[in-house]
Amino acid sequence: MSLRMVEVALPAEHERTLKNAVDRLGISSTWREESEDLVLHHFVLEAPLVQRLVDIAQTLFEHAPGTRVTVLPVELALPAPTPEGGKLAFEDNGRTGAGITREALRKQLRQGARLDADYMAMVALSTVVAVIGLVTNNVAVVVGAMVIAPFLGPNLALAFATTMGNREMLAEAAKSLGAGLGLVVLGAAVLGWAWPDLPDTAEIAARTVFGLDALILAIASGGSAVVALTGAAPMTLVGVMVAVALLPPATVLGLKLGAGDLFSAQGAAMLLLINIIGLNLSAKAVFAWKGISPRRWDEKSAARRSRALTVGLWLLALVLVAIVAQRHGDLSGL
Repeated sequence: MSLRMVEVALPAEHERTLKNAVDRLGISSTWREESEDLVLHHFVLEAPLVQRLVDIAQTLFEHAPGTRVTVLPVELALPAPTPEGGKLAFEDNGRTGAGITREALRKQLRQGARLDADYMAMVALSTVVAVIGLVTNNVAVVVGAMVIAPFLGPNLALAFATTMGNREMLAEAAKSLGAGLGLVVLGAAVLGWAWPDLPDTAEIAARTVFGLDALILAIASGGSAVVALTGAAPMTLVGVMVAVALLPPATVLGLKLGAGDLFSAQGAAMLLLINIIGLNLSAKAVFAWKGISPRRWDEKSAARRSRALTVGLWLLALVLVAIVAQRHGDLSGL
């Protein structure tokens, strides 16, 4: 289990309130420092406990001037910290807890979903590489395109925003994801129009039909991405998994539109939609499993409404896509 150091700086008159609160959680301060008007408490905790302590500090002292909370990674602490009383304080109704706070999640995901020149440049470059790989039937080149495609951030930010009921972040994530996928389709369409005698390779044909395996892939990609993110694990391979679900079908959609093959373009569009739906549903489910939710009760209420609404909309979209796919003749086991 990874460790974190939480530093809580607060006015001296609130120190007793902090001590009473953390005692009820079964944790204790490792050491304290004093200045003229502030007391600094240091806590070394296992990662799932950090959110609980940060919530306490924010709730009790958000109106106290001078209060500050800092979370730092810890490489090693000896002896290893253990909760008092022998009970794991981070066990909460069977939830595993996250190794990263919701505040850190929000900051990281907003950075990953930022719509800027670098993001669009990476999308454009990955599109060119993907087109080359698909048209030449070169699997290694297609995988290389997915490595550089920056679609992990916007998708996870979209799921996180709907989980937390954060409308501003939802708008940012939707704008970034829409702009990125739009650029892929548009760029591939131009290349498909300009490419004489576009070959129908196995890599292209595979992205014009879908079945139950495509939905399972999308669900696994979204779920694994959130597990890695909340566990503070490396995200590179997970980012490739998310790009697998989005970049190739979006590229094939553009290529087929540019070549005038509307029937195959419809199949690629349905594959892209089913992947987006599966990614977001599974990501939301894992966020809920990890216990990611707002701190304030009014925000929790708004988040519950947001989750119910978006899950309902995603499920409705899934049913509609399945109906269209069945009529299209590409439904295989779904």
